[in-house]
Amino acid sequence: MNRVSQIILFTMFITALQVPAYGQLDLGVITGLESSNFSGVPPKNTSYNSQSNFSFGGIIEFRIAEDVYLSFRPMYQPEGTTISFDVPGQREQVDSLGINLKYISLPLLVKVYADNKKFYIVGGFNFGILLDAEIEQLLDDHSTVDIKNGISPYDLVIHFGIGYQFSLGKPKLNLEAHYAQGLINISQSYEGPNGLKLPAEFKNRGIQLWVGLLFPIGKKD
Repeated sequence: MNRVSQIILFTMFITALQVPAYGQLDLGVITGLESSNFSGVPPKNTSYNSQSNFSFGGIIEFRIAEDVYLSFRPMYQPEGTTISFDVPGQREQVDSLGINLKYISLPLLVKVYADNKKFYIVGGFNFGILLDAEIEQLLDDHSTVDIKNGISPYDLVIHFGIGYQFSLGKPKLNLEAHYAQGLINISQSYEGPNGLKLPAEFKNRGIQLWVGLLFPIGKKD
């Protein structure tokens, strides 16, 4: 995890050096909760269910026009899904396997504020670099199998959301809700021990709630 933190801080530093001198610069931190899932057709007699994950990272924002900000948010972001199976004697499917993916995410988003400078819409793209991938057995001993070779090393996700900004003196507190949908198939047709196979096609998706704390560094409004 120390390596992840170093990557995030280094990326924020390099990006901050590129900010135009006339722009307002804000630096901060962000954390959030995501209900993640896969889109696509699950294997026969199974279904994809959501799993909850916490993410964290940094924020670099600078103004590019009146009421328009560019927001770069390098972060550590787990993704994945729970796979439920039909079980004889059970009326409902049973959560049996968890697919756990861990990414360094590099979202680049645009924020457009309303006239009141509080409400805003946000959207953009997130480029993800896969760090780790595993399947977890949920019914027995929670043992795991490494499936990193069966998952694309990169991901591209589109984001749409809304937010509200609170003023805390100079610092600013942002609350956001996002919908995120993967744009590329991240399956690489993994076949592992004991006949374990991944579906031929699936994409990341999720509902996200973010809390960000920003500190003005550059020029004021």
